[in-house]
Amino acid sequence: MRPLYAQAIELVSASESAVLTAVDMGCGAGIETSDLLRRGWNVIAVDQELSSISTVVELAQRQSNQNLRTICSSFE
Repeated sequence: MRPLYAQAIELVSASESAVLTAVDMGCGAGIETSDLLRRGWNVIAVDQELSSISTVVELAQRQSNQNLRTICSSFE
């Protein structure tokens, strides 16, 4: 995990009833996306590489997680 992600996730404290959503811009290998899904977040994963999108979809399927939306696109 990237250090900035680790710092940011520590700052977020939410009640169990809160629905949290994150956008992972440039999701790459899906490390942060996978962690967010494990924590119960809804995640929108964006990457211009179809292989990266495939990777995060596979990670979510392994976790039996339905909280993932993917977008195969550049940031522009």
